[in-house]
Amino acid sequence: LETIGSTDRFDRKSLRELAEIEAVRVLLPEEPGGPASSLDLAAPNAVLLDASLHGRMRLGCLVVDDLALPTGDDAAALDSELQRAVEGLRAMWEHAGDLREIPGINIGRHLYREVGIDAARFVPRSEALVASVLSGRDPEPAHPLAALAALCMLRLRAPLALYDADEIHTPVVVRSGADGESYVDPARRRVVVEGRPVLADAEGAFGSPIGDARRTAPGAQTRRVLAVFFLPPTADDASIRGLQDGVGRALEVHAGGTPAVRLTVG
Repeated sequence: LETIGSTDRFDRKSLRELAEIEAVRVLLPEEPGGPASSLDLAAPNAVLLDASLHGRMRLGCLVVDDLALPTGDDAAALDSELQRAVEGLRAMWEHAGDLREIPGINIGRHLYREVGIDAARFVPRSEALVASVLSGRDPEPAHPLAALAALCMLRLRAPLALYDADEIHTPVVVRSGADGESYVDPARRRVVVEGRPVLADAEGAFGSPIGDARRTAPGAQTRRVLAVFFLPPTADDASIRGLQDGVGRALEVHAGGTPAVRLTVG
């Protein structure tokens, strides 16, 4: 209890008298079982990188507020922009002998080598999208935010995930998945993240380079987005700012969002 001036005016009674209890323990938000606070990238230690991952990966984070997801003509404009990105990629790289010739495509594989993920089994999400497009398949995003994520990865070619920021609590810890740890993805498949880097809040792991949880997946209800680029340790600050700028502009132009707070981790 904090007060100013004399405390003589307070009536003092025991907890037993007031509530028939013997003791009270105050749990802080960072303690197990404590009250979780909503995601705030501006808060100290909003995203913490476990010591075991220092020097092995970096994250480029950005929160975008006040989203108004496109409908009607605006949604059609986003679809057209995504199709132009698809056609531009095919025109430039359709006859490439090796995907690794495409600038930026190795970002995901470099990260995977650093953190011990088998790229033959789990293809980085940006590389998988580019490969799918070059094989002739058009993206079929489930909603506008999925279309925006695809648009950004085709342009920037770095692994990107979008999360519903209102479903995430501060602090977020980037750590290795615990023994047997898993979660359900948006397609209701079980994603095993044991031994792999994960993003976790008070409710547990919700994202990783190999796939994300249904719990924090963005959708029609989303009004605040957390954008996260999964990057190798060689990614420099200027490059990360460029990626943050790119996804921020896309969300601002096509979803009316306001880029609010950015954070580089690692």
